[in-house]
Amino acid sequence: MLEFGKGIYYSRLWFLDSKGCDWLAALFRKPGEPWQFVYRFRYDADGNEPERRNWFTVTIDRRTAEDCLQELMPMIQLLGDGMGKALDGNLHTLVLETAETEKLFAAMKGEAWCHFTFEPIAESEGA
Repeated sequence: MLEFGKGIYYSRLWFLDSKGCDWLAALFRKPGEPWQFVYRFRYDADGNEPERRNWFTVTIDRRTAEDCLQELMPMIQLLGDGMGKALDGNLHTLVLETAETEKLFAAMKGEAWCHFTFEPIAESEGA
């Protein structure tokens, strides 16, 4: 699952919409921690199975977002091309480059594919 909060720096969000499933990914870094590439596949419910989401996290030991992107982009493009062609989908990229929550939410709100539900964490839960 993706976390948004004070000091979490988001570089990019990716979303691939397609028939029957979609893919969401983000590159971000929490203060004092290594870069994280978090992604998930979501499979639509059908007559036999409920909606399903599988989340994965990769820690990337690189200094900058640009270094991470050099490693990630070939895989992201391959996935986007493959899923896009096979399932009639489109890969969307949202460049964020900010740790300011308000800017993140404003940028995401402007994207037709972005349907996030934001659940605030109570002060006592986050500490």
